[in-house]
Amino acid sequence: MSNNYSVWRNGNSLVLVDKTISESCRLDMLNIQLAAYLAACNGGVSGVDGDSWLKEYIRVQSGFGCTLATLRSQTTPMVPVAAFRPWTMLCDSLLQATPHHLREAVAQCLEACASSETCDNRIGGRCDLGEPLGDTCLNHAHAEVRLVLPDYSIISTQLNLGSRAPLDTDWLWQSFDPPAVPACWQFQGQYLIDSRRMNLIGPGLAKKLQAKLALHRSEVSVQEPNHD
Repeated sequence: MSNNYSVWRNGNSLVLVDKTISESCRLDMLNIQLAAYLAACNGGVSGVDGDSWLKEYIRVQSGFGCTLATLRSQTTPMVPVAAFRPWTMLCDSLLQATPHHLREAVAQCLEACASSETCDNRIGGRCDLGEPLGDTCLNHAHAEVRLVLPDYSIISTQLNLGSRAPLDTDWLWQSFDPPAVPACWQFQGQYLIDSRRMNLIGPGLAKKLQAKLALHRSEVSVQEPNHD
């Protein structure tokens, strides 16, 4: 059932889009998210100052008609008590917020994204690695997984961490011990789309982003996992 979704690497986010969403709406949603990502990074990296980055990311999306439903959103400091992999934390958080009747299909799609058949398309290959900050000497990284539902709402889960240990290029699948990660927060939210606003800004935004798509966006080819 992973083929219920098209999957996109967009900025440093992995985006699952229900295939009932029209192509034009899908592109508008991806463009809004990518424009917000680029604006929030503002020439830097997304992991270093997570709080101000997230505020700008949300603000820009809102200006384009993709508004955060604040009552369904929260930022939570994480205090891991055992070794963990960021990818697992992101998937668990997304599935927890996914409507129950869609969870199996979404879980299968996430599993397919992480399978060996699609490892070259992993979002972790384009993680944002921060420089050590002052005396903290933390390496920062940030990633998001989002799900576009048939009703055009969007579920988002993000992870931002600062690690004393070096970060692999595929850090989402790296195992971290809690003492090595003194800074970690997770954001979970839901966005609502203003279709009229999105349709108005869509053509201009697409033109503005055209030159950036080759670097920042690619479709991920997912295959059903083989459990034999």
